[in-house]
Amino acid sequence: MSGETLYERPRIYAVSKMRVHDYLYDSSFIVSGARDYARTAFKAAMASAQLTIQPVYHTMFSELRKCPRMRVVYYPNCRLPEHMDRTYSEYVERVRGSRGAPAPQLLGKDRFKFSAV
Repeated sequence: MSGETLYERPRIYAVSKMRVHDYLYDSSFIVSGARDYARTAFKAAMASAQLTIQPVYHTMFSELRKCPRMRVVYYPNCRLPEHMDRTYSEYVERVRGSRGAPAPQLLGKDRFKFSAV
């Protein structure tokens, strides 16, 4: 080999399909119930969290299930302000309060952006 790269595997970037905290900030974000809200909040928490695998030195060379070699350590890395209420009841109040707002007009030249067809 002459030291040249013959093949470079394309890099896969872990990009989320949604903004992480849309469920808190976006007024048009709708969930069907408390279960979906909890699922969305969990996804947001895990997207901003940092997971590391650390060895357990006492049982590093063990093959037993009850004596694991490594452990997963979770570091919450949520950058939301402390005054933000993340509970489902606050979400329901926020949705009820936004019902009085006028509905967006989905007509005109940008109509295609909002249709599912």
